[in-house]
Amino acid sequence: MRYDPTLFEDAGALRDISISGVGVAEWKRVLHALVMTGWDLQFSSTLDGEPGLDSAIDALFDEVVGNPDASAALAVRVGAVTFRCYFFDSLEIEFTFDPEAVSDAAKFDDVVTFMSWLGDASGGRVIMTMEGTDHVAMPALLEYVPYRCRHGEQHVAVRLNDSIVTTVHPEWPS
Repeated sequence: MRYDPTLFEDAGALRDISISGVGVAEWKRVLHALVMTGWDLQFSSTLDGEPGLDSAIDALFDEVVGNPDASAALAVRVGAVTFRCYFFDSLEIEFTFDPEAVSDAAKFDDVVTFMSWLGDASGGRVIMTMEGTDHVAMPALLEYVPYRCRHGEQHVAVRLNDSIVTTVHPEWPS
């Protein structure tokens, strides 16, 4: 897969990376696995006791969703790109990033690494779209679907616009 700069032309909008149709179990898997990556993580919230990522995610959503005075944010730095999560919805895992940060092929690889890691950690289909709220209805700019080939070797299927590229799974940070 090659870097396509048109996917990251600013046009005043951020890009969203999301997985729809998830629940608390997927959030727990993702957050637990995220702590193990070694990536730079910054978590903040307005909640009492400043819970960390290892806190009960269902309690975090109970506090944040529907409470205009409460918020939580997680920043994940993968290479040169920072992905941000604001815990808007327990039924969708969503991270946002600035497309201006993806200015070359190496930074594009950071996006692909994060998307494929997120898909593997959650077990779900990951899409990158323009910034928005109804990601399922929006056209996917990039798509990652994790699966195993019959020999047990992990492969990835990535959709770039209308082309599907299949490649051997890259190495993840330890």
